[in-house]
Amino acid sequence: MFGNLQANGSACKWLRFNIQRTVKQSCPLLHVVDSVAGIINTGVVGKPLPIIERREGFFIIDGKIIRAFGVFDAKIGSKYNIFGHMGEGDILNINKTPEIQLTETLGDRDLWSQVYEILSNSDLAVPLEDLPSAPKNKIVIVMGNVQHVGKTGNQSSMIILNNDDIPDGIAGFAASDEVGEEIDAIGKGAEVIIIGKVLKNKDRQNAGELRTAINVMGVIQNPKTEGFKDILKELDKTAQ
Repeated sequence: MFGNLQANGSACKWLRFNIQRTVKQSCPLLHVVDSVAGIINTGVVGKPLPIIERREGFFIIDGKIIRAFGVFDAKIGSKYNIFGHMGEGDILNINKTPEIQLTETLGDRDLWSQVYEILSNSDLAVPLEDLPSAPKNKIVIVMGNVQHVGKTGNQSSMIILNNDDIPDGIAGFAASDEVGEEIDAIGKGAEVIIIGKVLKNKDRQNAGELRTAINVMGVIQNPKTEGFKDILKELDKTAQ
């Protein structure tokens, strides 16, 4: 999930909630990943380890993409006030209470233009053709054209992106059911921006080599290409 401290050109400022809490306004643009169970070692033998459930998301704050963790529910294109504090490495820790507060919803065109602008300046942005050189588990943002949308053997949603410099494309696999629904709704030929984590899997066709893919944590589509799915369906019918 992305989010943005600046939406529609209006600057948002830090507001002190109390000495330990800070309010930031943010607009998530990409979906959060499913809840992750974390384990704390209590050091006591035979005692069950407590489980901490947190979600991971991405927000655009002050023109930067910020990684966030916490118990929260946010949707693409909605602008929020977030209560939390910044930790080491620009990690945003979101407070459980008060909950994040919806303040505004952006239209598809505003959403795309903001993400596109951030993409051109973010350290996370990687050209699609350079993704094979990126290290495993690196968080990246890529843009490309949809070559294929389908399902894996275990029925998880997948997407293949390509461009003129990497015609064979890069496969992406949904990190959550929510992201999978977004992928399923996208048509071949559409232009999309994806944020995710670099995967390195064994290449079944080339022994000893690794194939690069991306664990898709969020995806948004250029609204100008939303009709491609229906157009290509009609062309396929005509060709049959």
